Amino acid sequence: MTMTMKRQYLAPALALLVVALLGGGAAWARAREAAPSPALYTTALDQVPVALAVDARRDHIFAIPATGPTGSMLDAETGVVLGAVPAHGGAAAADEGVGTVLVTGDAGVTMLDAASGRVRRVVPMSVAPDSIAVDPRAGHAFVVDPGSNTVRTLDTRTGAIVRTMSAVMTPSDVAVDTRTERVFVTSDSPFVSVLDARTGAAGSTLVVRTPGHLTIDPGSGRAFVVGAGAATVAMLDMRSGALLHTTTVAGGVVALALDPRRERAYAVSRDGGWSFSPAVAGTLTVLDARSGAVVKTYQLGFNPTAVAVDARSGRIFIASGVGATVEPDRWRWLPSWLRDKLPFLPPPGPHVRVRPPGVTAFAAPSYGN
Repeated sequence: MTMTMKRQYLAPALALLVVALLGGGAAWARAREAAPSPALYTTALDQVPVALAVDARRDHIFAIPATGPTGSMLDAETGVVLGAVPAHGGAAAADEGVGTVLVTGDAGVTMLDAASGRVRRVVPMSVAPDSIAVDPRAGHAFVVDPGSNTVRTLDTRTGAIVRTMSAVMTPSDVAVDTRTERVFVTSDSPFVSVLDARTGAAGSTLVVRTPGHLTIDPGSGRAFVVGAGAATVAMLDMRSGALLHTTTVAGGVVALALDPRRERAYAVSRDGGWSFSPAVAGTLTVLDARSGAVVKTYQLGFNPTAVAVDARSGRIFIASGVGATVEPDRWRWLPSWLRDKLPFLPPPGPHVRVRPPGVTAFAAPSYGN
């Protein structure tokens, strides 16, 4: 029997063997991927969301892009896109009590109906604000107005400006402690203005070693602070400004969200910090909200841009930008003559897989493993 004849008979048998290996390998891969905590869903979007707001009462997520024309309203349980919302900007927050989602952008503050996504009102600002915090108990939102070095208090139902409060020079971020009714305003300097949320009166000025974006846990009076693109998360005592703990995470921190019910903080980071390179991979770091220590770290496999938590259900929502991964040729070991007999295999060489922007939902991870 000639070599050509041997190959002619051998090829079908090897093809059957490869098919069997493919089936078994796929089952093994599925089992391995399901071992950690698989995503509940991933919803692809047309634009990159840079801010997320969750209305747990109506089970809606609002994914807001930095530029127009529209963001998206999703069903938080299924991930189905319910419709477009006419808003874009850099920050978003929800007041579930009155059913309003507030988005900061070029026009000022756009107030959306949390049930329908329609615009209720647009509150103009002298300069585009880029930070907002909501106190649902009082029905107020606090918006940084960098053009006047002030913080404006808005009624979350009507959009009326209740008061204007003076803050530090060049304010950059605002957070509210709903338990003590104090508003904290940060800047690029170490100084943090403390304001009375009820009257607007100026209180003390805290000096912190790590200025940045604040996320406050009202129950403990502690705050997590992340700087743009920094590789650390600092935990502060907001009564004194004292630094309690500093944690180093992989890459640069993009955003942080708090789950006070489970006493967990979720920080998303990526290599390169704020770089929007498609090839950048992300990490989810779970922190103990009591101590600031790292509980667990997860490789996301995509490029995160924002994070939000639904404390009622425990779901974690992570927004992502455009991603691209290079997949090696897993079948390069096959002889070319055999590969030609298997048309269902991909062409030779590495392949680039493009991931569109979107929102991915996860269940609260288990920490017993």
